Amino acid sequence: MPSRASRQRAQSQRARGFFLAAQDLGQVHHKLLVYGPSGVSKTMGTIMSSADMGRDPSAEALVGDPTVAVLATEKQSIQSIKLGNPQALVKVVETIGDVSPMDQVREFLDLAMTGELAAIGVKRIVIDGITEIQQMIKDEIAGPGEIFTLQDWGELKTRMRRLLRTLRALDYHVICTALQLEERSEGRVTRIVPGVEGKSTPGMLTGFFQAVGYAQRQRGRRAADGKRVTSYVTFWEADSLYDVKSCIPLTGTTPTCGGHWVEVLDGLTAPAEVAAVLSVDAPVETPGEPEGEEEEAAPKA
Repeated sequence: MPSRASRQRAQSQRARGFFLAAQDLGQVHHKLLVYGPSGVSKTMGTIMSSADMGRDPSAEALVGDPTVAVLATEKQSIQSIKLGNPQALVKVVETIGDVSPMDQVREFLDLAMTGELAAIGVKRIVIDGITEIQQMIKDEIAGPGEIFTLQDWGELKTRMRRLLRTLRALDYHVICTALQLEERSEGRVTRIVPGVEGKSTPGMLTGFFQAVGYAQRQRGRRAADGKRVTSYVTFWEADSLYDVKSCIPLTGTTPTCGGHWVEVLDGLTAPAEVAAVLSVDAPVETPGEPEGEEEEAAPKA
């Protein structure tokens, strides 16, 4: 019969073998969500390399980063992608014969999960964007324009959770974009959250990401030529009106640049914090409320 001392040694060895020292853990793959209204450089910024941060793509060609793969859910984003990262690998989701848009999304994710994207040098994935993918899932469940039942809303939430778990498990840096949704009470904005439908879905969405940023356009002072200097920034910290969260050392307000964010989180560079004032954008026409009893608002385009 083993002695008490030998049993304790065996228990100690089992416990030690169960854990890894934090310093021995492998590479951390960062998962970020950036949301905001249209026209605030979410697409162009998230795919941009750190080497191109601060450069004007309308005035000069950017260096680009070939390790970025983009899943573009709308053709309108193609120009922003070409300007923001001319070397990025891009899959534009569109209707192709019997292949549905969601089938193309699944194929993209399968290439990532099997390591085939890593085999061609991909390190960062940009999903542009989650708002449109949710609409694709809705169309797949009930058909375009069909009324959603309560059962359909439950199925939508289940599929969204499955998608988010897949993204979280990928061995790549992943940055997702979304439009914004304004929650209102008595005619005023009470909360600005990522633009996905479902009363609890925005909160579920943000829970799957390390950091959640709100993107905005800032108009600065006029330059010597009389033109206003416009910059694009992302707030990782803000008052309670905005659903954001920082992840040390990615805090405060930074330029909207995906390559820079990843390098900051990897400890390769300090965050390039900028002075900016966060303010609610001018009112934008809100689309009609979606069908179904669960919904209260729709994302703003």
